[in-house]
Amino acid sequence: MPLAANGVFLKTADHTYEEEATYQLKYLIRSALISLEHINSPKGCIIDEFPNPIQYYRFYLDHIFYLLGQINDRFIEKWTKDDELREIKHEHILLNRGNYRFTEDEFKILSKKSPRNLIEHLDERNLSIIKDKHIVGGFNVIFPESDRGLIESVKHNREYYPYVLDLIEYKVYFYDSQAKDSDASVFDIDLKQLNAELIKLEHRVNDIYQLL
Repeated sequence: MPLAANGVFLKTADHTYEEEATYQLKYLIRSALISLEHINSPKGCIIDEFPNPIQYYRFYLDHIFYLLGQINDRFIEKWTKDDELREIKHEHILLNRGNYRFTEDEFKILSKKSPRNLIEHLDERNLSIIKDKHIVGGFNVIFPESDRGLIESVKHNREYYPYVLDLIEYKVYFYDSQAKDSDASVFDIDLKQLNAELIKLEHRVNDIYQLL
């Protein structure tokens, strides 16, 4: 492994790729953290550029999960049709996991690809909801000032909303109508935990950046 010990980095033929991966991860992680900050501390001047506040929160939340999908690609293997590309990606994923000390146990949210997939294919989920429930699903936000009856309705009717941002609990509630396993159709993402995972990974990426 190029990272032989703490503070000892061996320059190998993979050096160019390690520079590329480190540069990209620094951008992706920092962008996700900035987007989380825009959700945690809304910027009024930007909110005013949207027709309503819900679109503001969706803009940053969607951006976060698109970024997480790209981070995930650096650490979690996916099936690739091209045999040569699959082997290259396999080698680089192993390199990344070693260099940045990445494990699924330590980075549970960053290891999860389903939120990005659900948002990317939201139209398909909405069509399922319209067909089965005869209502329009999509995205919603629970605000601290939201009506209590509305909050309870949203929380107890998860199948109506593919994803909901809860600004009280600081969580995102997902419902995947296309999940093969019914137990996997309902899941939550804790944004505080996500923030902690991103900061931890950012520190490790910066360590490699300094060694490079």
